[in-house]
Amino acid sequence: MNENPKSAELSGERFKSNADIPLFVQGGLLLGLFLWLFGSAMPALYNDWFVFKQFSHGLLVPFISGYLAWQRRKELQATPVHSSPWGTLLILPAIGSALVGKAIGDAFTERVGMVLCLSGGVWLLFGWQIFKRLSFPLSYLMLMIPLPYVIVNEVAFKLRIIDAAVAAPVLRLLGVPVYRENYLLHLPDITLEVADLCSGISSVFSLFALGGAYVFFSPMRPKLKLLAVLSTVPFAVIINLLRIIITAALSYYVSLSVLNMLIHELTGTITFFIALTLFIVLCEFLQRRFRLKAPDSARRGIEKSAVKDGTRSVASGRSWQPTLLGMALLIPAVFLSTNITAQSEKFLLNELSSIATQLLSYQVDESKGAGFYKDPGADVELSKVYSSAQSAPIELYIGFRGKIQGDKRLKSPRLGFPYGWNYVWIEPAQVVSSNAKIPINANWMLTQNSQHRVLVLYWFQVGEETFGGEFEKRLIQIRNALFFARSDGAVVRLATPLTNSDTIDEAKNRLAAFAGELHPRLRGVLPQ
Repeated sequence: MNENPKSAELSGERFKSNADIPLFVQGGLLLGLFLWLFGSAMPALYNDWFVFKQFSHGLLVPFISGYLAWQRRKELQATPVHSSPWGTLLILPAIGSALVGKAIGDAFTERVGMVLCLSGGVWLLFGWQIFKRLSFPLSYLMLMIPLPYVIVNEVAFKLRIIDAAVAAPVLRLLGVPVYRENYLLHLPDITLEVADLCSGISSVFSLFALGGAYVFFSPMRPKLKLLAVLSTVPFAVIINLLRIIITAALSYYVSLSVLNMLIHELTGTITFFIALTLFIVLCEFLQRRFRLKAPDSARRGIEKSAVKDGTRSVASGRSWQPTLLGMALLIPAVFLSTNITAQSEKFLLNELSSIATQLLSYQVDESKGAGFYKDPGADVELSKVYSSAQSAPIELYIGFRGKIQGDKRLKSPRLGFPYGWNYVWIEPAQVVSSNAKIPINANWMLTQNSQHRVLVLYWFQVGEETFGGEFEKRLIQIRNALFFARSDGAVVRLATPLTNSDTIDEAKNRLAAFAGELHPRLRGVLPQ
C-alpha cells in the first residue's frame, strides 16, 4: 500500500516535535532553578546600566548577544543535541561565585556566576557541539556586567594622571601656558580638572563592546580579531586625550564659557565616533592585508552548504542524567543561598554617641557640626569634628552595618569624595592601640582638590579584627557569612587637613595617636 508523502512528512514533523518535549521539560526545570538562584540579581543589574554612565552600553549587550546567536541558527539547526554532564564544569564555579557574591554583597561576583551558570546550562542541556557554536555569544554577555567600582575608580584615576601628563606638554606646544599638578591643569584664568568622565573610561568600555561584536562578523583569523579588539583601548584613550587638549585650548584662546557650552558635551560624542571610525579602518586594513587562505574559505563554503540543507539528526543523545546532575547541584545552591540571605543581624553593644567627647587633647567641636563624609550603606553612623588648641582639627566618621543585604554594604573611603576631590596615594599603615597588643591594620590616604590637602587614616573593623584592604575585608565577610551566619562590620575614617606648616609625618603622628586612643573604645561598642 502506497503511503501519502504529505502524511509521511507530517508524521516526521510530529515525531520531531514529540522528541523535543523532554528537552523542553528539562530546560524548563533548569531555567526555573536558574531564576530562583539569580533572579534577585537581574533588577539591580538593569538599574546599574542607567545609574553608571560608564556601563550604559550594557543594556544593548543581551540584544547583541541574541543577534549573534540568531546569525548561527542554521548551523545550530544542523547540529545534533547530545546532553552532556560536562556542563557541570561551568555550573560548579558558577554556584561558588553566586554564593560568595551573596555572602559578601558583591554584585560583580554574583553576576559573573549568572553568566557562567547560563553557559554551563547550555553545555549540559544541548551538548558540546552546540555550546561551541554559541561560545562567543555567551561569552559576550560578560560585557554587560559592570566591573567592581574599586577597579574602575583605580583605572580611571590612573588614566586621569596619564591624560593630564600628556596633555600639558602638547598644550605648551600650542602656546597655552599650563602647569600640571597630578590630574589638574592650571591655566592663567582657570584650573581644569581631568574628571572621571573625562578620563576616557566610558569610551574604552563602549568601544570594546562594539568592537567585539564587529569582529565577530569580520572574515579574519582569530589572532587578528583579538588584535583588532584590543586596539579599541588605545584608540579610545588617545582620542579622548585629543578631546582634553581641544577643550583646554578653546578655554584659553576662545572663552571659558566653552566649558559650559554644548560643544564641550559634543566633543565627547565626536571623539568617540572618531575612535570607532579608526577601529573600522583598522579592521578593513587587516582583512585586505591578511586575507584568509583559499582552503579555509572553501571549507567554510562546504559547511555553509551543509547548513543550508537544514538536516538535523532527530535521534540525538538526549538523556535525563545530565539534567538531574545539574538539578542536584542547583537545588542545594538555592538552599544555601536562602540561608545566606537569612543570616542574623548584629547590633551595637552601646550607642556610638557613647564614645568619649574628649580624646587626648581633642574635644568635640559642636560649632563645626558633622564632617562631610557619609557612607550610604551604614545603618548607624557617627560624624564629629574634634578640635585642639595645639594642632589642626580631626574629623571622625564611624559607620556600622548589622547585616549585608544585596548591594547595601559599607564602602571603602577611597571611593567616597565630594566633587573636585580625589586621592593622590594610598599606603598600608599599622597603628598601635593604646590598650591592645594587636596593632590596628589600616590605610593612609592623601586626598586633595585644587586648593587643599587632607590626610586620611581609615580601616574596617569586625569585632576586634581590623583590616585596611578591601580584598581582606571581603575574605573575612565570606568566612563570617558561611561559618558564623553574620556579615556585620564597621568602617572608621579619620581625617586632618594639611596646613602650610605641616609635614606628612606630623599629620600621620596626629592621626595615629588619636586612632590609638579611639580603638579601645570601639571594642566596647561594636558586637564581638
